[in-house]
Amino acid sequence: MRIAHILRPGSLRRNSVPKEARIFKVGTQNFRASDPRHRPVLMEEDLPPLLIANGLEKVLANPAIKDYDVAENLSNHAFILKGEYEIYGESQLLETAVELARLAVEAMPDGHFNRMFPLNNLAAMLHLLFQRTHDTTVLADAARICKQIVDETPEDDGAWTGRASNLSVMYEAQYNVTGDTTYLKQSIELMRRVVGVTSEDHWERSGFLGNLANQLNSLFKRHGDPAVGGEAIQFAQQAVDCSRPGDPEAPEWLNSLGVTLHEYYKRSYEAHVLELAIDACRKSVAKTPDTHVAIARRLDNLSELLRSSFLRTGELDAMVESARLAERAVNSTPDVLAEKNDWKHNYATKLMSLAEVTDDISMMRTAVELFRQCVQSTGEKDPDHATQLNSLGWGLGKIARKTGDPATRMEAVRVLQTAVDLTAEDHPSRGQWLLNLGNVVELPVHEANQDAASVPGDADRALACYVESFESLRTPPFSRMAAARNVIRVLAGRELWERAGHVADSAMQLLPIICGRQATREDQQNSAIHVSGLAADTCSVFLKLGHTAKAIQWLEFGRGIVLGYMIDDKQEPEALSSLQQRYPALAARYDTLRLQAQAPINAQDPAIDVLRHQRWRAIRDMPSCLADIRKLDGYGNFLLEPDFDELVAQAVDGPIVVVNLTDIGSDAIIVTPNGADAIPLPKARAVQAPSLVQRAYTRFGTARMVLASERDIYAEEDSDGGIGTSDEDLTWLWHGCVKPVVSRMRENKLLGLQGDNGDVMSRVWWIGSGVATALPFHAACAVVATSDDGGCTIESAADHMIPSYAPTIKSLGYSRSRAANCSVPGRDVKAHRVLVVAMPTTPGQRALKGADCEADAIKDIFAPLSPCQVLRHPTAEQVLACIPGSTMVHFACHGSADLVDPLKSRFMLQKDGDRGPAADSLTFSMISAATVTHDSSWLAFLSACSTAAVRADRLKEESLHLAGAFQVAGFVHIVATLWPADDDACTRLAALFYTHLTCPQGQSGYASPASALRKATLQLQSEYPNRPSIWAPFIHMGA
Repeated sequence: MRIAHILRPGSLRRNSVPKEARIFKVGTQNFRASDPRHRPVLMEEDLPPLLIANGLEKVLANPAIKDYDVAENLSNHAFILKGEYEIYGESQLLETAVELARLAVEAMPDGHFNRMFPLNNLAAMLHLLFQRTHDTTVLADAARICKQIVDETPEDDGAWTGRASNLSVMYEAQYNVTGDTTYLKQSIELMRRVVGVTSEDHWERSGFLGNLANQLNSLFKRHGDPAVGGEAIQFAQQAVDCSRPGDPEAPEWLNSLGVTLHEYYKRSYEAHVLELAIDACRKSVAKTPDTHVAIARRLDNLSELLRSSFLRTGELDAMVESARLAERAVNSTPDVLAEKNDWKHNYATKLMSLAEVTDDISMMRTAVELFRQCVQSTGEKDPDHATQLNSLGWGLGKIARKTGDPATRMEAVRVLQTAVDLTAEDHPSRGQWLLNLGNVVELPVHEANQDAASVPGDADRALACYVESFESLRTPPFSRMAAARNVIRVLAGRELWERAGHVADSAMQLLPIICGRQATREDQQNSAIHVSGLAADTCSVFLKLGHTAKAIQWLEFGRGIVLGYMIDDKQEPEALSSLQQRYPALAARYDTLRLQAQAPINAQDPAIDVLRHQRWRAIRDMPSCLADIRKLDGYGNFLLEPDFDELVAQAVDGPIVVVNLTDIGSDAIIVTPNGADAIPLPKARAVQAPSLVQRAYTRFGTARMVLASERDIYAEEDSDGGIGTSDEDLTWLWHGCVKPVVSRMRENKLLGLQGDNGDVMSRVWWIGSGVATALPFHAACAVVATSDDGGCTIESAADHMIPSYAPTIKSLGYSRSRAANCSVPGRDVKAHRVLVVAMPTTPGQRALKGADCEADAIKDIFAPLSPCQVLRHPTAEQVLACIPGSTMVHFACHGSADLVDPLKSRFMLQKDGDRGPAADSLTFSMISAATVTHDSSWLAFLSACSTAAVRADRLKEESLHLAGAFQVAGFVHIVATLWPADDDACTRLAALFYTHLTCPQGQSGYASPASALRKATLQLQSEYPNRPSIWAPFIHMGA
């Protein structure tokens, strides 16, 4: 609290000026008294002598006394005790301060001109007491007093701002209790008025700004509006900027800024936001004395930020420091404070995460012992007890999974079952507890004196847990999805396909709730992580049932969700808003239900009962809302799977081959205008696959069985890239996937030469799903015979087709619609413009000696044909300005696929910095949002590393890579790379590609980009026959 010139014991003056308390809610204290009903007994020996001499003895002698000096002395000494409490956190200090403040109010003469100051101080101390006890009657009393004070204070009174600020904080506290946003909006509106009338140099301005920032951050957390989040950051930064030197509250404003930035980062995933948050919290911790009551909270906040940094970058040092700071938070908190259990729990969670990364079983056991202590510190009636039990079971389950120890597994099951039993059926966490219990129950264990895991888990009991979790409407949608995948897996293992199909069908219908069209891109992407793999599982199940059409429909519905929304935004901006325009009330009802249904709920939130009932009601009412929308003319298919006839119509120019590999089934589907033909691929299963593919199968399967705690952390694992970089991979791919497909297409006469020119082969579009996502089908090949003279016969995909790729059938249809409006193939080549971006050197990166050669070669090839502009070391802004008018764009530079957020994947360019050239980035988001020319944006050649790769493992099926960005922008054809490309190979292949592109053998204009790439790749393969990592990464995507 910011109290200037507090009168200390021994310095009381009869004519002292009373000071009013300000309630600056700059962080959650989470203080809880051991017994909230306890009231302090005021003993003379406990109080300062001067207080006895100057006030309390008069009150004790005459309880009805009305004396201003007595009231002033009592109130000032309440201040003193409150300040001591804020330093040491001892509940007796606060409770005594409240009693003195009450006595001060009672001693104030009726009608005195300064009668408000002891009332204001009492309200501030009651608010502190509420923070500690969570007693809502205390809060109601404080809010009533604050409202009375503000009502009786004119706005032109100098004291109004402070008093209105206090009332604003009371409204915010009432929001936290009830979950009613009316209170929160009242608090924000009032605090805006306070900030608006407070001068720039006012000593309390930083506190008012901090309050407003926190209130806006609460609103941002509730609804996720980026504008609100940005405003919260703005005011939090202003609170820091206007703090005066030596201000004791400055560390709290820094902490508040860091927390606000972190909340924004959790939705935006912008790296610089996280860096700013870490910097602010580091400064806050550095400025906080080790004995300060808030040091543990600030340490814990910084620890959490560093954990986020580890999840983003994978840098182990960040996780090590996170665990170390969490430990400091525990050690700096006295045992008598209840929040020590919170810090201990957080420390244990981070320690367990660090142990998993470092494969340290001893560290895991230490974390489990900390969880055990947390359980022992909470009684069975404590609302946090079930959470602590779940965390202990979670930790024990991690150890049991690693060691196979039956005793550990048994204890984990017992503890998790107790957590479930203690949790009400309508509690939102019960579904997650059941999911954890099922995962542990299923774990196999080792027999005594045996090395093999020979005793299977209890699949029946696990299935019952998963089913209950999925079928409960109280379970959060994300957890229901996880439960559904586990139900499907167990039922598939028993070949109960009808039942598995029913569950899969129900789960897929949750997708619009979880990943809505109206959500922000960041929220859509986060939602896509939670549903990753479900569409592939569903496809496998329906193929087992023989429902090939349904399998394709659900696969299209559940993959590439975010990419599909981006395409819709480009293709049908008016149609997307038609529901809002034509039926605004129904559209608003749907959007409200969607937001409420997917709203996250913190189990520690005081308003949990209100929020979880709201979510349950939204999930219950959503089906009827969707039914009402589908009754409207033109909306019969609203948020349903795509029409099968529309999907097969996209195969008009050649077959579309969907390869879906999961641990449930391995299949290919050949889509033609006549329908869909399913082909089992038994040789593509994990047991016969190379090691990298086996690991991909393992990751896909275990993603369903992630044990989670209430405050779990999830480390995104960077997947093994480059499946297809070895001869072994390509041999397996040929025999296991591509050859059976080629054979079936041959049988059905779908392959062969087309047209009069024998050089024109059949086009085939490949789509990978599940484990098959990003497999290089075009490069599949195998030695099938050898001769005595050392020669060999090779079969390959390139012998039979011109291969192309598409993320989804919908995206292929979009590219085809762009191709239909593109006039490039029929125009004179001189009317076209070629743009080449070359980065032979890049700040912070190794030089690319081939980039200049590549650019020069392309310029020479196009010199007699089309204007060619070469940009060397351009900025992102310069490139974006040139893209719209270019027929072809070619990038010869470094590329990077972001580990966490694919929308941040980028080309590395250059700009002017303070000390010379600095790095600049052209990101997925910038490219996809670009406005290109409809009739001339034809080809993008992305000669950089991993431009068709998604490195965030659980977002692979979204196809949010740089090639996808150019497809969304509107380019018809894209050439990109599946993994890091060799510099010399890029230069050589680009020259070969453009040579074939510009020599169409008797035809006018340019050749087919897909055909030109096939020829260039075959030539590069002949030059590097035993190095598929060199020649195989290049693919064609688009029409």
